[in-house]
Amino acid sequence: MQHASLIQTPGRHLLAGTTSLQRPHRRAFLVLSVAKMDKRVSQATLQPKVEECQTYLGEKYWRVQPFRDGQQADYREPASRYTPPRICLKNLNHVALEAVDPLGLTDFYTRVLGFKSIKRPNLPFEGSWLEGAGLLVHIIAEDPSVPKKIHNWKEQYAEQPASWYIRRANHLAFEVEDSDAMEERLVHFGIEYTKAIVPDVDVAQLFFYDPEGHGIEVGCDYAKVADTLHSKASTDVAAVAP
Repeated sequence: MQHASLIQTPGRHLLAGTTSLQRPHRRAFLVLSVAKMDKRVSQATLQPKVEECQTYLGEKYWRVQPFRDGQQADYREPASRYTPPRICLKNLNHVALEAVDPLGLTDFYTRVLGFKSIKRPNLPFEGSWLEGAGLLVHIIAEDPSVPKKIHNWKEQYAEQPASWYIRRANHLAFEVEDSDAMEERLVHFGIEYTKAIVPDVDVAQLFFYDPEGHGIEVGCDYAKVADTLHSKASTDVAAVAP
């Protein structure tokens, strides 16, 4: 590992260095206003620590640590004297799904959910890029060098995981034109699922796991859900109006 004062990557500048750090056309990089003296440095100007690293496959990356040991991120703190640059999120570009068996997970998303495989960069690990429902899904082989405590996703549960667990857990949600056809498809492929009805709206939701334990929701008429809730909110406001 080594420190660098300025690292250039294709198409962008990645700033580094522990003694002199500057973004092009910007003199101040980071200013912290501290609320608690025992946890933060009061009104300090800190320069991130940047380390150049390499994976076991030879991939180069840079680890950037904005804070010193014992400090915490300050996104929950009141605004400080320093105002960071404003950003505007353009879109959701892709979802990345880790897989012990990337080829098997690719088959699931292409055969069960109808995604299409597209060309991916020449990355040094197994995986695939899929396209469907206006979304890109990147399936990525699990990194064996990551020090995980659990590798089999089912081991996080005290008993055999059931599909209804997904309703209040992390999941991807897709909309289809015909939920009955989706149910028939799940039965055809032998996939256990849970069916639920959205309260106050006669709309069904289907919940199931993919082979790697990622939660999936599929439903239809989601616009109906939004319209119904909007109409109900307007009615409630009118009811309490003087």
